[in-house]
Amino acid sequence: MMNTVASTEYAVKWINGEVGDELDTKVLEELMTEYANGISVKTNTYVENSAEYPTFRLIMMDFLTYSEEDII
Repeated sequence: MMNTVASTEYAVKWINGEVGDELDTKVLEELMTEYANGISVKTNTYVENSAEYPTFRLIMMDFLTYSEEDII
């Protein structure tokens, strides 16, 4: 759920020209942290067998518990 909400908010910022064409990980992480009520969210570029995939992000954060009010 967090990925969907934060990614959508990021897309709106991109449409409005608030972020450039290159992924601004700081902005994305801030949106994820905001959604997680201040729980720090950090992402890293995905690496497998020494190959780096810059368009894939590995998300690291504490456990996030959803309640019924969070379900759409």
